[in-house]
Amino acid sequence: MYGWLWHHLPGPWFVRVFLLAAAAAGIVAACFVWFFPWVSPLLPFNHVTIGDEAEPAPTVTTTVTISPSASPLDDAAPSASP
Repeated sequence: MYGWLWHHLPGPWFVRVFLLAAAAAGIVAACFVWFFPWVSPLLPFNHVTIGDEAEPAPTVTTTVTISPSASPLDDAAPSASP
């Protein structure tokens, strides 16, 4: 297939390389613009299930309280060297 494309494209080798690169970029762009959005609802990647569906996932709640007057240096006692 690549040989057929190479022999049927016009111009010297650098023109052929440019044309093949432009065609490949066009195909990739068309896939991202039209094909992938069209096929994404048909793929099961968004329907991931781990474990039993009837069991709800556990929730974790963390509360952090920051006092504006607290400083890590307040707890440190000055060390005296004998």
